[in-house]
Amino acid sequence: GKYIFLLLGGLVLIVMGSRWMVEAAVEIADILGISELIIGLTIVSIGTSLPEVATSLSAVRKGDSDTAVANVMGSNLYNILLTLSLTIIVAPGALTVSPDALNLDMPFMIIVACTCLPLFWPAKELTRPVASGFLLYYALYMAYLILISIGHPFQETMEWGMLWIVIPITVVLATVKFIGHLRNR
Repeated sequence: GKYIFLLLGGLVLIVMGSRWMVEAAVEIADILGISELIIGLTIVSIGTSLPEVATSLSAVRKGDSDTAVANVMGSNLYNILLTLSLTIIVAPGALTVSPDALNLDMPFMIIVACTCLPLFWPAKELTRPVASGFLLYYALYMAYLILISIGHPFQETMEWGMLWIVIPITVVLATVKFIGHLRNR
């Protein structure tokens, strides 16, 4: 009884908090003159992911790594397959995807997802160096979004660096790690 009440109460608070956060984020975008895409990729995505961070950290502290990893994978699948689908079904018409999202954010998401397979699968473990690399990539991505939002000229240099340095290094490191694990089997 108690846990059902806590679960339902938590869900109600999450729904209410999500609504307030989206309204505030749209207002911030209007005030700062920043696109809603940038606000969605930064403030909204971080805010909606904080419960997942708390859940995974809590699970790890209790020694339950399966729950920590499953929470992240499950929430990403849920967001892509269910949340996006329900949003499209409820929308009055088709959702328009901005060219910026198609040209940068979607390819970045796909590259990150594809990088996970050779890094995670053969070793069946997630290591601190890999996590540190992902944190670095996230910081670079956030920095890039900020540069875009303020129209900074360094944005083009960063695009070049990510395309011709960061991505190739990632592919090489993931391939080397994958081959190394296959050889050690």
